Amino acid sequence: MLLSSSKTYDKYLEAEYGFNESIRSKLYSNNTLFGYVPNLEMTYSDSSDKITKNHKDGANRDDNKLQPFNKAYANLLECQDLQYSNNIEYSVSDQNFQIDYINMRRQLLAMDSPLAKEFTTNEEESKMSEMEIIEKRWFSFGTAAVWLKKEQCYVAYTRMIYSRHENRGSSYISVVVGQMFDKDWNEIKGRRIPFRDVKMPKEVKQLVQSLKRKLDISANCDALGHGTDAYENCATEINKNTFKIREQIDKLLDKYSIKYPTVVNIPFIMREHWNGPEDPHVILRQDKDGEEPVIIVNMNSHKDIKVHAMMPHRKIDPCVMFDIEGYDMKGFEKNWSPFFVPERVQSSDNYPGYIHFVYDYSPLQIIRCSLLTGKCKMIFNAQTAGLDNGKGYFGIIRGGTQYVSLPNVLPQLENTHIWVGFAKSHVDNCGCGDRFYRPTLIVLVETDGVYHLELVTPNVDFGKPIMGWNLKDTSCSGYNVLSPSSISNWAILDQDPITKRFEDYMVVTFSEADAISGRVVIRGILNYILQVYNKKKVRETLLIDEETVTIIQKASYCVAEKCKEECKSSAKDGITIE
Repeated sequence: MLLSSSKTYDKYLEAEYGFNESIRSKLYSNNTLFGYVPNLEMTYSDSSDKITKNHKDGANRDDNKLQPFNKAYANLLECQDLQYSNNIEYSVSDQNFQIDYINMRRQLLAMDSPLAKEFTTNEEESKMSEMEIIEKRWFSFGTAAVWLKKEQCYVAYTRMIYSRHENRGSSYISVVVGQMFDKDWNEIKGRRIPFRDVKMPKEVKQLVQSLKRKLDISANCDALGHGTDAYENCATEINKNTFKIREQIDKLLDKYSIKYPTVVNIPFIMREHWNGPEDPHVILRQDKDGEEPVIIVNMNSHKDIKVHAMMPHRKIDPCVMFDIEGYDMKGFEKNWSPFFVPERVQSSDNYPGYIHFVYDYSPLQIIRCSLLTGKCKMIFNAQTAGLDNGKGYFGIIRGGTQYVSLPNVLPQLENTHIWVGFAKSHVDNCGCGDRFYRPTLIVLVETDGVYHLELVTPNVDFGKPIMGWNLKDTSCSGYNVLSPSSISNWAILDQDPITKRFEDYMVVTFSEADAISGRVVIRGILNYILQVYNKKKVRETLLIDEETVTIIQKASYCVAEKCKEECKSSAKDGITIE
C-alpha cells in the first residue's frame, strides 16, 4: 500500500506504527537545522570566487568549465561550501516518563537472590521512610522505546539507579526497568508478552485456566452481616486465598512470558560500585516470524566494561556479551550504535542472527556481531580503507539511538543501504557546563561494503530549553546534557501529489541532565534528508581518494566548530546561578 487519505490507510498506520490523526493536530515549532555533507562532488568552479580573490593567476582559467577538485584549493574550502540547511518541526511532549519506584524497589528486595540485599543498607535505611529512601537514593533516566505492531504497544526500557551516596552521578547498582504503553503513551500494567523461544504446554494452559476458575468462585460473606467478626474473618480468608492463587498463576506464566512493568532480568557481577547494566538502548529486530526488542547495555564483565545485548522476549540464553575477534578492545566499552542489515537477519526463533554496530566514529568503524555467540568481526574501518588519515575525524561524536532504515514505502537502491539515527556530540569546557551533549542527526550509507556518513547535523535540540544539571533551571552549571535515547517509530502519513513532499512523523525519546526522560515528535525529517540531494551536489557513491579525505576532514572540523558555537550560544541564553 502506498499513500492515501482513506480510512483504510489511516487504520493501517495506526496498527502498523501507532500513529493516528491526533499526531497531526499537535502544536509544532518550526526550526532551521544546519548540517554538513562529507560526500560532496567538489569542482574547480565551486571555489572560483575565492580562488580569483586569493590567486592573481586566476584569470587564466575558463570560468564556465567545471574542472576537477585540486588539493591546492583544499585550504580554500569553507564550512559554507559543505553546509546544508532546511526546516524541520518539533512537538515536545509535556509528559515525561515516570517509574513506579516503590513497586520496582519492592520487586528487587523480594528477589530470591543474594543480590536482593545489595539494594538496601539496613542500618541506615531502617531509620528512613520508604518514600525518603526513594527520593534520596533512587534515580532514573534514559528511557528507550520501540513500537510493537503485533502487540499494539510500545515497550520502553529505562535505567534505574540505586545510589548509597544519594547522588545520581554515583551509582552503586543500576537495573533496567521495562514498561509498556499504548499508542497514546498511557502505561499498561499487568500485561504479558509470550517468550518467542518457548511454548506453553497444553497441560500448563489447562492448569492456569483451572486456577483462574478458582478465582471466580468466591464465597459470599454478605449473609454473615457487614461489620461482624464473622464477616471480617470470611473476607480475610478470601483475600488470602486469592493472593495465593494469583501467585501460583504468576509463577507458572513467568516461565513462558514476561509481565510488564518489570525489572528486566539481566545477570551481572558485583564490584565496589557502578554495578549492573547502564545506558540502555533498544532496537527492533524483525523477521518473517515476527518482531522483538533487543536491549543494548554496557556493564561489568569479569575484567572490563563490555557491551551486552538482552532479548527480553526470549527465555533461553537471552543475554549475550560482545567481543571483537582479533581486535584490542578498550577497557571501557560503551556508545555502540546498533542497526540491522536486512540480509543478515535470520528467520528462526532459535537463532537470532546478526546485529551491526557503529563501533566508533573516529575513525568510522563498523562491526558485525552474532546475537547467539557474541562474537564480533570488524567489517569496515575508515582508516584502513584510506578514508581517515588518523587525525580523528568526527571525534566529538558518540553513540546515541539505534539506526533505522528509511520508511519502506520508498524505493530501494541497488547494492546500497541507508540508515538514519541520532548520535550525540560531546564537547568539553566550551562555555556551557563542563560537558556539553547534544543530539546529532546522521545519515549512514553503505554501498558494496563501504560505509560513510552522508549527512551530519549537530545541535538538534528539539527546539526546547535544556534543563541544567541542578534540575532547577536552564543554567550551565555542571554538565549540560541532552542525549538521544531511541527512535520509537517513523512513518509516512501522506505525500503531496504536486510538490512530492512527504508528511512523515518520527518519535524520538531523550534524556535531560541524566534525570529526565522525555519524547518528541519530529515532523518533516524525511524531507530534510531528501532535500540535501536537491540542494547539494552529493556523489552517487563514495570515492576513496585524497579529495574525499580532504572533504571529510573539513566537514569534521565544521561540525566541531558548529557544536562549540552552539555551546557558547547556550551559555548566553541560559540562566546564570550566582
